[in-house]
Amino acid sequence: MKRKILALLLGVAMAVTAAGCKGSDDAAAGTGKATADAAEKGNDADATGAGEDKPETVLTFMAVGGSNEQAFTDVVTAAADLFNAGNDFNAKIELEWYENEQYKTKLATLMTQNDVTDIFFTWEAGFMEDYVNSGKVYSLSEGLNADSEWMGRFNDGVFDAVTFDSQIYAVPMGQAIVPVYYNTQMFMDNNVEVPTTWEEFMNAVKTFKDAGVVPVSMACQDAWVPGQLLLELSGGAAGKELFDDIVTGKTTWDDPRYVETGELLQEMVTAGAFPESFLGLAYDEGRSLFTSQKAAMYPMGTWDTSAVIEGMGGTDHIGVFLLPAKNPEYGDVHIASVEKLFAVSEKCENKEAAMAFLKLLSDPKIQEKYIVDCGALSATNLQIDESKVDPVTAQIMKLQGQVKKALTPMDRQFGANVGGEFNNISLAIAGGKDAKEQFTALQKYAEQEAEQ
Repeated sequence: MKRKILALLLGVAMAVTAAGCKGSDDAAAGTGKATADAAEKGNDADATGAGEDKPETVLTFMAVGGSNEQAFTDVVTAAADLFNAGNDFNAKIELEWYENEQYKTKLATLMTQNDVTDIFFTWEAGFMEDYVNSGKVYSLSEGLNADSEWMGRFNDGVFDAVTFDSQIYAVPMGQAIVPVYYNTQMFMDNNVEVPTTWEEFMNAVKTFKDAGVVPVSMACQDAWVPGQLLLELSGGAAGKELFDDIVTGKTTWDDPRYVETGELLQEMVTAGAFPESFLGLAYDEGRSLFTSQKAAMYPMGTWDTSAVIEGMGGTDHIGVFLLPAKNPEYGDVHIASVEKLFAVSEKCENKEAAMAFLKLLSDPKIQEKYIVDCGALSATNLQIDESKVDPVTAQIMKLQGQVKKALTPMDRQFGANVGGEFNNISLAIAGGKDAKEQFTALQKYAEQEAEQ
């Protein structure tokens, strides 16, 4: 299916070129006028051929596109091919893809050298705030506000976490939640119902453990994975209030509610929820443990949906549910975030063209393919026929409506230092370290960072 979509877009691109870039804003009809409109900031260039007299500009686009995201990279590649086939800026997009941790290191290095690429993938909140404050990121507000059609595509609130001093600095393609993928056949074979309470969830863990099946696939080689689970557990144990209190400084990291959350994680470890080697398992190995049907459940963000489906050879034995809350009153508190965020470097020499490409990524045609091919949740208000999406994605869309209070991943909210250390102590707690001591150490670390 992915090949058909790529072929379709490339075919459209050639048709656009033959037509002299006279298309409308619709991506399927052409990008000539669309890309000019996308970055309209008082630009008076002739939308039908002003770029012909300009020297070609090569815009480097750098992003996370790991082995689990082939469907996503295919969609963006097709969009880049479409853009490159005809635009009014005589600009060309060149794509660079990196694995997650490799990308973080690469981006930090380029930012330090003041040499970041023209368009780059980012995460929200504290992760990008330092880059914004250091003047490395271009404000997109003027272009967005001048283009009501573009701005009007997006869901309410998607720019909140990328707005600093009233300026928007990144545009999202999607949104994400963190469901638990489960093997419906394994559940049936072991007479396990989808759990709706914490007690039912832990009973399911015991049932699978007793049956010789790994209950929950968890791969902790990358510390953000246990950090993500610990954050999800905190929402179910103490609600959104705890998250808000730590963000606003009303409480500290050694808050007893965080200690309780750490003990919940250790309860799962003690119950044998995870594979024996979970502390050293790589991210892809964790997914493979589930897709090879050696584990019954796999808690992971919806960015993994297409890879899970591909690994399972289809959707027949895949279901999804939200991790039950320890305290039922907090059942609507879960991790939720904007996804696939892209920003423009302040050093970019053709910002209008860069913004035009960002607009193309939010085009309804591209967004529909993003949803259908990637099993993704859109950041736009696109209404899509549910029959076009796979059954797993359709279930996830329903689950998204149950997330009323969102938790932002800590390494995004607080950035790589304090947020990264939250992930590190989550790994330590999963490995058996005392939860109270670890959160006390995190508080001391946060205080030291605040003094610098």
